[in-house]
Amino acid sequence: MMEIPGVRQSQARRYAEELAGLSAPGRGASAGRLRLLRALDQVDELGAAFAAEGIGWVLVKGVGLSLSVWPDPFLRSFSDLDVFVVPSRFAAAVLVLARLGYHTAEIPDDSQVHWTFYRDDSSPVELHHVFSREFGSPPSLVERFVATGVPVPSDETGVLRVPDPAAHLAYVLLHAYNHGFQLSPGWALDVFFMLERHPECLAAALAFFPREWPVCLGLRVAALVVPALADALGAVPAPTLRERALLRVIALRFDRGGLSTVDSALLRVLGSPTPLTTLGSMVSRYG
Repeated sequence: MMEIPGVRQSQARRYAEELAGLSAPGRGASAGRLRLLRALDQVDELGAAFAAEGIGWVLVKGVGLSLSVWPDPFLRSFSDLDVFVVPSRFAAAVLVLARLGYHTAEIPDDSQVHWTFYRDDSSPVELHHVFSREFGSPPSLVERFVATGVPVPSDETGVLRVPDPAAHLAYVLLHAYNHGFQLSPGWALDVFFMLERHPECLAAALAFFPREWPVCLGLRVAALVVPALADALGAVPAPTLRERALLRVIALRFDRGGLSTVDSALLRVLGSPTPLTTLGSMVSRYG
């Protein structure tokens, strides 16, 4: 049985079924094993195809984290495969997926952070080439992110690659902000297990993206969800007045039923380094 850290009481109640599946696995663990093993076959195919075309790539979040930091890789749930490629090879990666039989449900546009591809009897593949819709992701930064890729230790072929721990942690924290922190506790558990396995990576993680990006805010919110992360906050610069206000609101909403869609949208605007740009982007997409 895998030991997991305590989760904020209100969050633990809201996501009791998910957390119970981690602490007392049964048939769900068997399903997780089958799901992950099938996904690994899929990833091997993708990795070989990308390598044949000279496309640099890394696997982020779900499957990548389950294999690289979770104590039991079969218990970390996932719904898709998240793949980052360098922007200059994005079109080539799309063609690779098409040749492998993947398709999109609709024609993607440039406002999307990722393009999602589907294939029968396979996990969806989310192909990323930017970090955020609203604030710039210079191609050079994405290239540096992909270039940190290292083989997962358990993968003897070296095909399956994930970002190094610092880059991966930085992205997990930023991704939580991108969703307005309207996520189940799994993302904060990702942060906990990453720092448990690689405590030395925190300083580099906080410095990976531009300082004004809301990565430190992400770590503070993770510590609200998983209090055991509070010790890591000693390495974080003192919060600004705006961050203090946001954290108070988030903590209050967590304890009163969780963040609503409106809450998350407001948090993204107020936590953004460019609030007006973020607001304008939201209005253009949903207005």
